[in-house]
Amino acid sequence: MLEIDIDVLKGILFIHLDGVLNKETISQFDRELNYLLYKQGMHYYVLDFKDIERIEFDVINWLENKLVEIFLSCGKVVLCGLDGKYEKKIGKQDKLFYVREGIEAFKYLTV
Repeated sequence: MLEIDIDVLKGILFIHLDGVLNKETISQFDRELNYLLYKQGMHYYVLDFKDIERIEFDVINWLENKLVEIFLSCGKVVLCGLDGKYEKKIGKQDKLFYVREGIEAFKYLTV
């Protein structure tokens, strides 16, 4: 089960995830992100993983691909609350930032 809570603050889209990210729940998350990216034209994302109980490793490959889609449409992303091993796997990008608390996103994203 995955719960997705979406808020917009100062033009930045905050997506808080709660539950489990696996092959089944990632499709729900993918639909939400595609709608926001392609239909609504959002460019600044904060993805909050602090309340994720478990991430299946193949989900990180999906996330890497989704980040590329966002970057190609001139977007920037802040990842919040990810474990260090996932940060290392995803790597560094000039449009990608890692923080511990969502409020820190305002240091990196401005509209």
